Amino acid sequence: MLPPEPQLRALQELVDIGYVRGIVKRLDQIERESPESTAFVERMRTMARGFQLDEMSGVLRRALAEA
Repeated sequence: MLPPEPQLRALQELVDIGYVRGIVKRLDQIERESPESTAFVERMRTMARGFQLDEMSGVLRRALAEA
């Protein structure tokens, strides 16, 4: 399940500027506030650890289109 749209937008902003530490902190926050989004968070966390920001941006664009 996807996190709420405001969380996705905040995450997208961090991805756009390439702030990996901020991305990880935001993912932790999303996981705390939206435990049903754990699978999404884990997928994004794996990408963040690999500095796959372009891939993260694509996933977020698709998620926001669905939201």
